[in-house]
Amino acid sequence: LHVRSRRQRQMCIRDRTGPAAAAAAAACALRPRFELALHLCLSEGLPAADPLEVPDLLDGEGRLALGFGRLLLLGCLPPWWSRRRRLARQLSRELQAQVQRFQALFPGRPLALDGHQHVHLTPLVWAQVRELPPALRPVWIRSLQEPWPWQGIPLAAWWGSCRSLGPIKWLLLRMLNSGRANELARRGIATNNGFCGVLFTGRMDAAVIAAARRQLRARGGLVLAHPAEGCPADAPELAAYPLSRRFYASPWRELEAEALMRRTR
Repeated sequence: LHVRSRRQRQMCIRDRTGPAAAAAAAACALRPRFELALHLCLSEGLPAADPLEVPDLLDGEGRLALGFGRLLLLGCLPPWWSRRRRLARQLSRELQAQVQRFQALFPGRPLALDGHQHVHLTPLVWAQVRELPPALRPVWIRSLQEPWPWQGIPLAAWWGSCRSLGPIKWLLLRMLNSGRANELARRGIATNNGFCGVLFTGRMDAAVIAAARRQLRARGGLVLAHPAEGCPADAPELAAYPLSRRFYASPWRELEAEALMRRTR
């Protein structure tokens, strides 16, 4: 669950190179039982590594530009192709830089790892996660074992999911996640037992969240939502996030926040 208020989101976007992260680390230091995870991001932000070391990961503005779809396609390149080898080296450098940044901000905290747009599950990125040096290896990695079908979901929610290609995303991520939990277990890395949040991603209203909780009640797991206060699409702080601007500005961010607040009262 990634909870960000409008103020927090503005800090993350405006000061993404450091000050906001430092402020967040200071706040988390007051909450030692607060569980943290590194949200690996390879799109729409500045790199943690030296830009000169990861040029193939960046767009013309110097921002990371490898979203889920591009990473999936690039992973289809033959292993011997020079471009794929170059990308692998640069992904490894960026991944290590992000992990090192996390460790510097939260010294002593165990490293848990997930990914923006679930990019950590793409073969190209997963290979680099697998090869992290011992000092940088996570103790937990998020997996996506979302069941099907959910019970008690209104037809309107299913229609919205189909319009946003939710079932296709679910199937694709289910395939990518196949065997990951067993691999993690063999390597001594923990993961979550269950997961809900792909089929209805971005549209997790009260009915969907309640259904997810029922689905996960037996064995536990994670419910993924993206709550926030409203933010207009033309807000200056969203200029650096052209691909996600509509998502951040969607009224669903506030609807998700309201639904989650009702569940915690």
